[in-house]
Amino acid sequence: MKLFKICFLFLTLTPAVFSQNIDSLFQEYLRFRGAVKDPDYTTITTGTSQTGKCGFGISHRLMQNINELSPAKQGRLEALMNRPEKDTSIVSPDGIFRIHYNLSGSQAPGYDVQELAEAFDSSYNYEVNILGYPPHFSDVVTDGEDKYDVYIENLGSGFYGETVLETQHTGGVYSTYMRIDNEFQDGFPSTSKGIRGAKVTAAHEYHHAIQVGNYGFFGSERYFYELTSTSMEEFVYDDINDYYNYLPQYFRQTYRAFVDWDRDGYALVLWNLYLREKFTKEGEPDRGFDIIKRCWEILADQSVALTSISQALFENGTSFKQEFSNYGVWCYFTGYRADPVKYFEESPAYPKATPFKTYDYLPPRKEYYLSSQPVSTNILVFPMIESEYNDTLVSIITNHDIDNGKREPFLNTDYTYTLLTDNEPGSSHIINEYYSIIESDNYFILNESNIFNNIEVSGGTIEREQLDYVFPQPFRYSTDDYMYIPAANNELGIADLNIYTSGMDLVYAGRKNIITADKIVVQWDARDSNGSKLPTGVYIYVTNSDDSIVKGKLIIYND
Repeated sequence: MKLFKICFLFLTLTPAVFSQNIDSLFQEYLRFRGAVKDPDYTTITTGTSQTGKCGFGISHRLMQNINELSPAKQGRLEALMNRPEKDTSIVSPDGIFRIHYNLSGSQAPGYDVQELAEAFDSSYNYEVNILGYPPHFSDVVTDGEDKYDVYIENLGSGFYGETVLETQHTGGVYSTYMRIDNEFQDGFPSTSKGIRGAKVTAAHEYHHAIQVGNYGFFGSERYFYELTSTSMEEFVYDDINDYYNYLPQYFRQTYRAFVDWDRDGYALVLWNLYLREKFTKEGEPDRGFDIIKRCWEILADQSVALTSISQALFENGTSFKQEFSNYGVWCYFTGYRADPVKYFEESPAYPKATPFKTYDYLPPRKEYYLSSQPVSTNILVFPMIESEYNDTLVSIITNHDIDNGKREPFLNTDYTYTLLTDNEPGSSHIINEYYSIIESDNYFILNESNIFNNIEVSGGTIEREQLDYVFPQPFRYSTDDYMYIPAANNELGIADLNIYTSGMDLVYAGRKNIITADKIVVQWDARDSNGSKLPTGVYIYVTNSDDSIVKGKLIIYND
């Protein structure tokens, strides 16, 4: 299902492209507003993205170039740009927002307006009072009332809302008002229908009002506006998780430059979630939030998001290179690879990242010729086909070329990645007998991280150990996520796992990947074949790897 998170932001097209597509862009805006589109409707595509996700970006560009439209379309556009008239309004409990809506008809809300008003107050409270952002720019001059105006409208299918830049003020900041969909039904994911969709839109769009009302409007940096507003959805409403719907696109294309996500910035939400969670896990729960806010303060002067991110990290005693490299590793440990204690807390619900390239490696030495986009991640997977342990090496090559990543068209960095089993001059030790060399004219903007058999490594040696015990033992649901159960290694790296009660009733049967790091084991979440927790008790495990049987007892506490 195609999702359209319409937030307010900007469409960045070259003048030539825009001039050629003004009528198609007009039709795209009609679709956002739920209006009847022209019979020759087409969606503009620039680069890898469609313009259909951003209502305001379209409207702003249209108004800047309105004279290129026919007189009839000019009149229709001007009418659509006006504040809508509604027959009813309420003020939010904290007196900050006025919500305008119709009591009946096709524009009437399909959810509780009072709940929406409370959601806007909650968004304001979290983003302004807790995170410390300055509030929106007041539009008291426009309507004589110092309340932020929100209009409930029947928008196009799948479109969430729009923050409208109404008046430009000194310093390049804007007063705004907002449109929000009236139902959140057709075209929306099941987890975000009705008031749940309205709540995350309140958090998302209100931060757009903060952004342009305090820091300015930089159309070329749209992805940063979007990733920040999408992260606010999670910060304010952690239980809704609408942002999950954008992650498959990112995990399929981690090799894309940040600037190339200009019209799909929602998918980059994980960058801000990384900053928040990484420093929280290190015992500094406010530091990640402060870095994100500092980026916006710098952006107001610098007008380039990547420069702002780099400077904010430097001011906080770290670097973009260090954090973006670490972020690349976090993005690998998702789905079945997830470790929510060490990496993203919600990583089990994320899709797994698609490798940029997968190569068989034959020792002792092999060179691979690759190319990397600025500010991107190349995930290289090497199944070690001659290894007796079915080893898999993952090399994560992150590109930190901020200078080149600021602009389009950007230049790729070509590099040679050499994998070898001898310690040659200039090589870096990965693990055990494996070494690597990266060669490039721009070597300094590349960084390598390594994962060996799903364990992050950096040099050293792993001694394989055939276990005869389960760990942790006993297993407790209150403190443990997984059990690790002994298994014999085999060529395929797969074992059958059966779990029985002490009375020999089968409660779990499944196939598991054999982990061959320092211990040779399979991983199990201590749940039965239906995904349910098991009662406290003693259980019998049996692993079968090509008829090599390992069996024993384990203890589970359902506390």
